[in-house]
Amino acid sequence: MKLTADDFSRLFEGRRNFENIAFSYVHDRDAAKDIVTDCFIYLWEHRDKLEGEDNIKGYLYMCVRARCISWLRRQQTASKAHDEMSDIIRLRIETSLNSLSDNELAQKLYHSEISGIFKKELMGMPVLTKEIFLASREEDLTYQQIAARFNVSRRKVTSEIQRALKLLRRSLNDYIGCK
Repeated sequence: MKLTADDFSRLFEGRRNFENIAFSYVHDRDAAKDIVTDCFIYLWEHRDKLEGEDNIKGYLYMCVRARCISWLRRQQTASKAHDEMSDIIRLRIETSLNSLSDNELAQKLYHSEISGIFKKELMGMPVLTKEIFLASREEDLTYQQIAARFNVSRRKVTSEIQRALKLLRRSLNDYIGCK
């Protein structure tokens, strides 16, 4: 059977049936219309090759069905790619959040660095200043007890501790924001 322009026009007038069939597969009205239109264009462009085809509606149905399958496969591939990208993005966000919220390593490094500076400054202090400061901070002695131990006045204890704190503040200013 040779497909004439009149046959094609009659067939095209019934395209809504094919669109409904396509829609039942793809569940997207615009995609269904595009698929059917593409099938009709293909049919018209290849009408000379359909000479042995007696059932043009059946042929058109098979064309719509095949294009729906192709469309669905493309959607599936795009969806998988989108899901994979979403997984990658989600993983990056989770990693960033974890590294920002779980900063145990950073805290250890920070503490280690401050401890190193603190120890270095203690070693560079005059002996009496360092011993008075450590007696106050590590042994938790009162100023009166420290004065008695080192045979100095309470006022000397106060000035030595202030001196030690001033030296430590200057060295640790970048870390603890003191002046």
